[in-house]
Amino acid sequence: MNRKQTLADAELITILSAYTEPERTDPLAWELDGTVYAPEMRRTTYAMNAAILCSALFGVGTGTLAVGADGKKRFVRHYIERAFPTTNGAIIEYRGKELGQDDLTVLLGLLNRHAGKATSCALEFAPSTFCTQLGWSDSKHNVIRLQECLLRLRGAYLVIRTKKNGEATQSNLARAIGSGWTLGFVANFAWEGLAHWSVHLDSRIDQLFETAPTYLIAAKRKSLSEGLQTWLYGYVEANTCAYGVPLETLHKACGSAAPLKEFARQVRDALPKLAAVGAVREQSNVKNGRVAIFKVSSARANPANQSA
Repeated sequence: MNRKQTLADAELITILSAYTEPERTDPLAWELDGTVYAPEMRRTTYAMNAAILCSALFGVGTGTLAVGADGKKRFVRHYIERAFPTTNGAIIEYRGKELGQDDLTVLLGLLNRHAGKATSCALEFAPSTFCTQLGWSDSKHNVIRLQECLLRLRGAYLVIRTKKNGEATQSNLARAIGSGWTLGFVANFAWEGLAHWSVHLDSRIDQLFETAPTYLIAAKRKSLSEGLQTWLYGYVEANTCAYGVPLETLHKACGSAAPLKEFARQVRDALPKLAAVGAVREQSNVKNGRVAIFKVSSARANPANQSA
């Protein structure tokens, strides 16, 4: 080895030792030269903003039953402009068609398929294959359902306001304005028959993960019925569940249109289903107008960093 090569090696070592990995202020969505990446997660895991899981943005309803031009009855999702309070203090202002748990299923699936990729990259798939990955059958009904969900997600617009006390040095105006952000879910959606569908996520989707997300086990959620069961699963994972919750609070938070007495029965029926998938303990119950949820502890670490 000659002196010139030794010097070159020494210079390389000096350069490498002085190099430090750029600080990632958000461990889930990293911007590099304007490129925004979807959050990292394992294929068996979903990730979502806790405030959204604790609200009726993706409610338990299926729309309003109406008679179509063909004389057949079907559920219709109406355009709404509404503020959704959450159980963790945030407020979600929404404009678009009513969203349900099936829409959340599709969004979770899109984020999972897009994990670690730039949001500018199109997600291309055959609708029947994607339906199967969501835990749906690949029937004609579900392919049409998938298309309707994607169109609703394309038209969604949100303002998320978080309640923070702020520093004592802040003015009254600054505290009144608070913190928040705007975003959409899907920027573009195109389809060609049953062979080729293409989806671009909104470039602002990383703002869903400004704070640490809530992780959901995909297999557990797929084992539950879409509606109150899946909503409760998201709520449980997004909260510590250290205290009993008033039944009325959950009733309002999930957007249920059922009378409170009927809602209590629905929650009682749902809790054993959650216990069966290992989300809550069998002691969870509804009693005296309160819901006691005994949560099964889960790993708090980012599943993307865990070994498979």
